[in-house]
Amino acid sequence: MTTKYLPFAISFVVLLYAGAMYLKDSPSTTATSKSEPQSTKDALFPGFELELLKSAGRPFLKNKSIDLKNVTLSNFTGNFVLVNFWASWCEVCKGEKPYLRALQLEFYKRKFTVFGIGTADSRKKIMESDSLEMMTYPVAFDGPGVLMEQLNVRALPVSYLLTPEGTVIRRIIGPITESIAAELQQYLDKKTPSAH
Repeated sequence: MTTKYLPFAISFVVLLYAGAMYLKDSPSTTATSKSEPQSTKDALFPGFELELLKSAGRPFLKNKSIDLKNVTLSNFTGNFVLVNFWASWCEVCKGEKPYLRALQLEFYKRKFTVFGIGTADSRKKIMESDSLEMMTYPVAFDGPGVLMEQLNVRALPVSYLLTPEGTVIRRIIGPITESIAAELQQYLDKKTPSAH
């Protein structure tokens, strides 16, 4: 190679390296790889006020009323909450719904609830989604993804386990799988009072 082409060759290699680093660090829209829990210690979940689309699980909402249209974090005070972000277009999200449903059915009398947030989507598509029918827990709408942005969420699904005080004790990137559901089940068995 002659020296006159050397600067071009170096530039090409640098560009290739930069592109590889960008793709490596660039998050996908949907988390398809096996999910592993990630802990976020002592971080308070941001406050919110969202439109309530489905009020299943209303017995777990504080300050509940027959015409409740919006939901805030304070509605869940005193309960462990698994906040689950999803969208109608997210195929991976659909696969985790049976595990979320099972957690809700097992622990709904023990100061725990799953709380679904439909996001990065249109209200119409969320309301028409087959996933919505499977949800036996409250579901709210954050179409523009404001809460997602505050939490720096870059892929769906993602879930956050909150203490009764609203502190994040676990972040799960990717779908709730059978093994992750089993881990959450063991944790809730220890932390939530048995129903009488």
